[in-house]
Amino acid sequence: MSRRCCELELAGSKGSLDDAPAYRGLAAAELAGLTNQYSELVAVAESTLLDRTSSLYEPTLGPMREGSTLNVRSILVVFAAGAAALFLSLMIIFVSAVASRTREAA
Repeated sequence: MSRRCCELELAGSKGSLDDAPAYRGLAAAELAGLTNQYSELVAVAESTLLDRTSSLYEPTLGPMREGSTLNVRSILVVFAAGAAALFLSLMIIFVSAVASRTREAA
C-alpha cells in the first residue's frame, strides 16, 4: 500500500497523472487483499482461542448447586453473631455505667 502511494506521489511529481487511476485501482485491490487476509487471520486466532480456552481457564467458583442461598445453618450463624454482638454491647454499657458511678462517688 505504501509502495503504491510512493509510486503515485512520484508519478504526480513528474506530471504524468494519466496512470493515477490505475495506481489507485491497484492500491484498492491490494487493500482488499490485505483486508481479506487479516479477516482470515482473526478467524483462525479466534478459533484457536476457543480451542485452548478449556485448557487455560478453570473456574474459581465451586460447582453451582440448586437450592436456596441461605440454608438453616447460615441463618442460625447470623442470629448467633447478632446475639453475641448484643451481649457484648450490653456488657460494655453496664461496665461504663458502673465505672462512671464509681468516678462520681470518689
